[in-house]
Amino acid sequence: MFFDRDEQINFNEFVDIFMFFLRSEGLVVPHGAQWVAFYKKIATSVADWQLPPAPPMPSIANGQQDEIVGILALQLHWAAENGRLFEAIKFLGALDVTDWVVRR
Repeated sequence: MFFDRDEQINFNEFVDIFMFFLRSEGLVVPHGAQWVAFYKKIATSVADWQLPPAPPMPSIANGQQDEIVGILALQLHWAAENGRLFEAIKFLGALDVTDWVVRR
């Protein structure tokens, strides 16, 4: 459920559902430039030691969809834990399908 007994939103469950939605639409991760922009968006105004997991380099990401999807999920969970989930979901939701790596 999205709410626990204290009526607080369970952001980690929301992230899992959002990731399920992305997979169901065939969306894997944002393309390189969009992923870097996403990373910068969620990492704004935090100390270096608090930064979320960085997106992989494009040469590393080729052909490793399951691993890179895990990095996006980690970034979203990080955003949830650091008060940046709204910005993260808003940014990803505004991307066009052409801005995503699509699972075939």
